[in-house]
Amino acid sequence: MAHSNAQIRFAKLMLSQKSRLSIYRQLERLLSNGISTHRALDEIWNALSDDGRRPGTPEAIALDVWRSNHRNGQGLAAAIQGWVPHQEQMLIEAGTLTGNLDKVLRDIIEISEDSGKIKGAMVGSFAYPCFLVAMLIGVLWLFGVYFIPPMAEIFPPERWGGTAVHMLAVSTFIQDWLLLILIAAFSAFALITSSMGRWTGRARLIFDALPPWSMYKASSGIGFLLSLSALLNAGVALPDALRKIRRNANPYLAERIDRALYYVNNGVTNIGQALKNTGHDFPSKDIVRGLRVYASIDGFDSILDALAKQWMKDTVKIIEARSRVLNIAFMILLAGTIMWFGFGIYDLNQQITDAAMSGY
Repeated sequence: MAHSNAQIRFAKLMLSQKSRLSIYRQLERLLSNGISTHRALDEIWNALSDDGRRPGTPEAIALDVWRSNHRNGQGLAAAIQGWVPHQEQMLIEAGTLTGNLDKVLRDIIEISEDSGKIKGAMVGSFAYPCFLVAMLIGVLWLFGVYFIPPMAEIFPPERWGGTAVHMLAVSTFIQDWLLLILIAAFSAFALITSSMGRWTGRARLIFDALPPWSMYKASSGIGFLLSLSALLNAGVALPDALRKIRRNANPYLAERIDRALYYVNNGVTNIGQALKNTGHDFPSKDIVRGLRVYASIDGFDSILDALAKQWMKDTVKIIEARSRVLNIAFMILLAGTIMWFGFGIYDLNQQITDAAMSGY
């Protein structure tokens, strides 16, 4: 069935990760039961298009393009190019070449789900603290702009004392500087976010020990290990596996892979030793230490997979634990700020009352 370029572009845009993984699961089950790739794609298209009655859904269009490309002689990896992330296409290509496509599809599903756990933990670790910070800014703005200035009109600020004096200073600061501080904070956030996958060099090594760069390092490291494990499991040689991962890597990951490849190309067969020689402590010191121990034994690809998954679980726990500490700290700060302003307003009201009773 022919599809217009507009339909294909729309389908690519709307094909979600959840839908893509669902297709992989169906394809993996069919391949595991001895069904050919071509027939499996036809069967999945029939199901997704309701036997051709609904051919215009993003999933049905995707399957139709894939099976058409495959029918015209393209391998599965080439047939799905542009529809799936490069990492997944790379693993599918390796699985096709080694005859382990069903297993590779299981690995892709697992990698995607595991990466989602890390991303979910990272988003969760920042979402609630950001909400509390917004609440704190709102409280400061409310008191600094709508409560304190009217009080200053009722009672001359030069006669204020105690906590009220500090409240007046905070109010003045908020009115004069809060907007600029917010602009600077958003600019810093944008700069930090853009630096995650792009910043390289010696200075980055220092910041990799600090959050949020340390979280990004962990996330990248887990993705790297899971991809490397899947490629080695599929029978791809170590240098070729590193080059495949490097092909579409961002500058941060590419710098680390390039350094490791330098040592591998110069005779270092132990991936742990190659990563140690880079001096990047990537993915982490402990992981590199473990890789050096296990790299020379049989079944290393399975051990690598287990190491990556255990590290992922540990990383999620660490992120969640730090998030809880951060949440408690900001809750205490928010509650303390409200109590401080409440006490200050009570103190100011008392001063106004005393001044009125004494004839001002």
